[in-house]
Amino acid sequence: MKQRIKGRVSKEGFYFESLRGGQTFSVREGGPQGRFIGHVTRLSQGWWRAHLPGGITAKGQSRSQAVLKAMKTQGEGETA
Repeated sequence: MKQRIKGRVSKEGFYFESLRGGQTFSVREGGPQGRFIGHVTRLSQGWWRAHLPGGITAKGQSRSQAVLKAMKTQGEGETA
């Protein structure tokens, strides 16, 4: 039986699956079985906020941009 894919993969390789009426999305790496990264929430027209484990948040003008900014912030925190 073929598994139905409920989300979309961005060109950056993030898989977004809608959680609450299209306002909040779960983010995974690569596809539905990929590593869990966090969540993104629509703030207003054209703005998104990414929430990563550990309280890391970042804003961006697309879902992928918000996730990339949050991951960059998380990486800087680990090296500092």
